[in-house]
Amino acid sequence: MSHEPFRVLIAGGGIAGLTLAIMLERFDIDYLLFEAYGDIAPAAGASIGLFPNGLRILDQIDCYEPLKKLIEPLDDRIYTRDENGKPITTLKGLPKRLEQRHGYPLMFFDRQWLLQVLYDQLKDKKKILINQKVKNISLIDSAVEVTCGSGQTFRGSIVVGADGVHSAVRKEMHRIGNQLEPGYFPHKEDDKIPCYYVCSYGIAQDVPGWVHGDAAQVLGKGHSQLVVSGPRHRVYWFFFSRLPEPRYGGDIPVLTRDDEENFIERYADTAITEDVTFGQLYAKRLTSTLTPLHEFVCKKWFFNRIIVLGDSAHKANPIGGQGGNSAIESATELVNALLEKRASHTKGLTNLNDVDVIEILRNTEIARHDRAEWVVTSSHQQQSLMASEKRILSKIFWSFLIRLKGNEAVIDIFSQSFISASRLKALPLKKRPRSIPYEDELPARPVKTWKVLDITVFGFLGWLLVAWIRNQTSEISSTHIGSRSPAHQLYVISQIIPSMLIPIVESYRSGNEGSPLALPSVFLLAMWQYGATPVVAVYMISHALLSFDSLAGRHIQLDVVQILSTGTRIGYVLLALLAAVVVWVCDSGSISGRLIYLAPLALCALTYTSKAVLSFRNEGQTPQSEKNAASMEQYRNQDMPYLRRMYVDAMVIQATVHVGTLIYTFGPLSNPVPICHCFDKKMFDTNLVVTAAACLLMSLYTVWSLRRLGYVTTWEYVVALLASLIGEVLVGPGAVLIGLWSWREDVLVRLGTW
Repeated sequence: MSHEPFRVLIAGGGIAGLTLAIMLERFDIDYLLFEAYGDIAPAAGASIGLFPNGLRILDQIDCYEPLKKLIEPLDDRIYTRDENGKPITTLKGLPKRLEQRHGYPLMFFDRQWLLQVLYDQLKDKKKILINQKVKNISLIDSAVEVTCGSGQTFRGSIVVGADGVHSAVRKEMHRIGNQLEPGYFPHKEDDKIPCYYVCSYGIAQDVPGWVHGDAAQVLGKGHSQLVVSGPRHRVYWFFFSRLPEPRYGGDIPVLTRDDEENFIERYADTAITEDVTFGQLYAKRLTSTLTPLHEFVCKKWFFNRIIVLGDSAHKANPIGGQGGNSAIESATELVNALLEKRASHTKGLTNLNDVDVIEILRNTEIARHDRAEWVVTSSHQQQSLMASEKRILSKIFWSFLIRLKGNEAVIDIFSQSFISASRLKALPLKKRPRSIPYEDELPARPVKTWKVLDITVFGFLGWLLVAWIRNQTSEISSTHIGSRSPAHQLYVISQIIPSMLIPIVESYRSGNEGSPLALPSVFLLAMWQYGATPVVAVYMISHALLSFDSLAGRHIQLDVVQILSTGTRIGYVLLALLAAVVVWVCDSGSISGRLIYLAPLALCALTYTSKAVLSFRNEGQTPQSEKNAASMEQYRNQDMPYLRRMYVDAMVIQATVHVGTLIYTFGPLSNPVPICHCFDKKMFDTNLVVTAAACLLMSLYTVWSLRRLGYVTTWEYVVALLASLIGEVLVGPGAVLIGLWSWREDVLVRLGTW
C-alpha cells in the first residue's frame, strides 16, 4: 500500500485532459498533465461544436462565460440541402432554441480557442508539462510509473489516457493487461477498430457566396458535408467520403498531402449551396486536413491503475458533433467516482489499495460506457442517412419523413443527445432558464423497461377486438343512441366529451406534428361510422405508441389554443342541443345517435378553418422578428391558461352528469325530470361498462407514462393511481380522464424553470 499523496497522471492536453485537470484542481486533487507537443493550444485547423450537455459541465467549472465571449450573435439558419445544394428543410435559430430548451446554446468555433480558455482557467500551470509524450507505463507497488520521451519518469496513483485515437496509454494498458491477465482485453482489439469514412475538415474565411450565419448539412451519394458559420466570418467544414470497403486497425490508411489534393480535385465541383461549391470553399481555407475516421468504443476502459477516456476510449463520427462533449462527460464521471471514494474512505484518497482504485475506474466505465456506445451508434446512423448508404431508406427519410414531422422532430434529434448527460455531482448547477430538464434533474429516475407499455397496448388490442365483435353482432348497434333510454342517452352523450376534446387538442401539439395523431378528423369520422368504442381503442393505441415524449412537444400555438378555448364551448352547446334532439325522439328511434358526433366534427372543422384563415391573413404581414419571437413562445407556456379552462369546463360537465346519474339511479331521491324516468341500474349495460373501462385504461396508462419518464415520483404515481380508481366511482371515467390530462399538463410545465 502506497503512503504517498494521491496523484493523477494525465496523458494528453486536449479537451478531456484539460477539463479533467481543471476539475481535479477545483477539488484539490494532485495531478500532472503531459502534453506531447510544445503548445497547449496549437492552431491545428480543427473546429469544435459544444452542445448543452458539454456546456452545462463547463458552466459548473466557470468556463461557460469566457466561451460566450467567443461567439457572435447571428441570425442562424440551418439548412438540409440535397446533392445539388437545394434546400430540403430550413431551421431558424437552432442555437437559441436549444438554449430555450436546455439552458445552453450550440457554439461553434476554433478548437484552439476552447483549449486556450480551458488552459487559462488553471491556476497552477506548472502542473502542465509540454513536450512530454508518454512512452512507457509500469505498475509498481500500489502505484504507477510513467516514462516520457524526454527520459523523465513520474510516479502517481493512476494514469489517465486522454491522448487521442492513437493512444499510447491504451497500447501500454493492453500490453500490461495481456501480460498480467491474459484474456482480460478482447484479442487484438485495436486491429478490429473500423474506419468507414475519410474526412476533409478545416477552416475557411470570407467565402464568396456563403451567407454568414448559415449552416448546412448537405446530402450525397457516398458522401456528405457539414458546413457551419463561425465568428470572424469563418466557415468550418467537414466533407465525409465513404471508403469502398471498411478498413480495420493497421489497414486503415495514413493519408498524405497528395491524398488530400486528389480528394479536393475529385469533389471540387460538389455543391454546398446553389451558389457555393466545395472547391470554392476550399480555395479560401486557412487550414485543412484529410484524415480517416475511426469509430469505436473500447470494451474495457481500464486495467489496474490505468484508464483511457475521450477519443482514447470512444470515438464517434464527427457528424453528430458529440466528440468533445463526450470527452468532457467522461472526465466528469472519473471525478465523480474519485470524490465518491474520497467521501467514503476513512483517509480520503490517501493509501488507496488496488481494489479501491479499480472500484473507482470501474464506476467510471459503468457510468459512461452505454451512453458512449449510443453516441457512436447514433452518429454512424446519421452519417448513413446523409450519405445514402441505403438509398431507398435515405430517400424516404429526407423526402418524406423529415418534412412530415417538421422542425420539432429535427430539434428532438439533437435533444436526445443531451438529456441523459453527466454532471459534476459535487458542484451546484448554474441557474439557467430552460424548459426541458436533464435526467439527473427529474423528480425520479426514468424507468427503462417497456413491458408495461406492451401489456397496455395488447390490452387495448384485446379490448378493441371484443368491442368490435359486440358492435357487429349486437341487435342494437352502438352507433345508434336513439333507441336507448333517455338516461342512457344523456350519460353516454356526456362521455363523448373526452373523445371530442382530447384528439383535437393532441392534434395541435408541436410534438405530434406529422403523426396520425395530427389527424383528428380521421378518428372522429370513424366514430361516426363505427361508434366510439372501437375507435377510442385505436386512438389509445396510437397515442401510447406515437405521442411525444419531449417536454417541448407539449406546446400548442397560442392562436390555435385561443380558437380551441372558444370553440370547445360552442361545441358543448351544440352537443347539448343535439342531445336534446336525440332524447326528444328517443321513443321513435328515428334519429341515429350518429348526430351526436356532429359536435366534435364541427369543432374540428371550426378550429382548422379559423387557423387557416389567420395564417393566410398574417402571411407576408408579420415581420420576421415577430415570427422568430412566436417560434420561441412554446418555451414560455402561454397556452396553459386556455388549456386549463377547457379541462375545467369538460370536467364539470361530465362530473355533474355522472353524479346526477348516480343520485337518481341508486339514491332515494325522487326523479323530478319526466324524461329521466328511465334511470335504473339497467342503463349501465355492457357497452357503457366497456367504454368506462377504456377511459380507466387510458387514465392508468397516462399516470404510468409520467412515472416511466421520471416526470413524477413513485409516491405521486401511487396517489394519482388511487385517485383515478376512486374518481371512477365518484365523478365518472370521463371526468377522471380529463382531470388526469389536466394534471399531466401541469406536470410537464412544472419541470421547466422559466
